[in-house]
Order: sequence, then C-alpha cells, then structure tokens
Amino acid sequence: MRLAAAKAKRAFPKAAPEQLKALRETLAESPHGVESLAGQFKNKPRQKIEDGLLSLAAVGLAEYDDANGIWYGIG
Repeated sequence: MRLAAAKAKRAFPKAAPEQLKALRETLAESPHGVESLAGQFKNKPRQKIEDGLLSLAAVGLAEYDDANGIWYGIG
C-alpha cells in the first residue's frame, strides 16, 4: 500500500488559527504547490489555502518559489 494512500485525508479546519497551523504542519513535512496542499484535505479548500499561505508569507513563516510554483515552510 502506498504511503500517500494509507494516510487518511483530514478536513481543513474552519477557524483561521487552526488553518494556519495545519498549513505549517503540512509544509514542515514537505514543500507543496497550492493544488498539492489542497489535495491533502478532504474538501480541497483551494482559496482558503491560498489565503493562509499568503498570511504565513506575510509573517515570514512561508516562502513561495515563483519558478516552480512551490511553497516552503520557514522556521
């Protein structure tokens, strides 16, 4: 069984603090594009993920690589 298939997708949190925590934890595991991050959650909340990533970047906790379209966690 593949590891990705074995890992159950979780629901994306409704409250902003928990959303940011979930994004930080996921980026800590590995870098992701927005679609890849959305695919980690049951409901694929693309817009909320984009907003959360921009918030993390604004406070220096995430960084975007334009060349590859990938987000990286910092710190």
